[in-house]
Amino acid sequence: MINLLTQHLLSFLKANINTTEDDIEVYKYGIEITISSLLNIIIILILSLIFNNVISGLCFLFCFILLRQFTGGYHAESYFKCNLALAISYLCVLFISNFIAKLPLSFVEGLLIIGLIVVIIFSPVNNKHKPLTEQKKSVCKRVSIIIYSSLTVVSIVLKSLRIYYGAVIALTLLVVALMIIIEIYMQKEGYHES
Repeated sequence: MINLLTQHLLSFLKANINTTEDDIEVYKYGIEITISSLLNIIIILILSLIFNNVISGLCFLFCFILLRQFTGGYHAESYFKCNLALAISYLCVLFISNFIAKLPLSFVEGLLIIGLIVVIIFSPVNNKHKPLTEQKKSVCKRVSIIIYSSLTVVSIVLKSLRIYYGAVIALTLLVVALMIIIEIYMQKEGYHES
């Protein structure tokens, strides 16, 4: 589906603007990423509607997208696998949040500290499609630490007030940290290029 839409949009671009083959490859990648990202958002919103928890879906999307753009992390080999991985991640957050919401605040704080350590040590993760200069890596690391820390504070405040969404935010942050670890492992084992 993504490839079909991309081909139609590329055909439109070729017919209406003067482009080189190199430009077409850049456009193709940008269009594919945009369609896949929109599809990911739609999938999460549909799942949150199905489970009658739209606010959880919005919390997940906000935290995940905001943090992930600076940390990097696991990238699936296909758009289908990417969509599936994100949907499964969201469903795990949605269902485990009910359990985490009942645990003591100190347990959640401990999990968040572990995630923060992962972000501090390993982010941003290299990606062959999005190479980073040393300066950009430094900026991404600082921004990811600030975002993670800020969302941690929000999560802890909500959790201390016994508001369920504190658990959703905490688990979303942990999903991002886990995706960092998974991608580093995949690169070390040679499954992905850095």
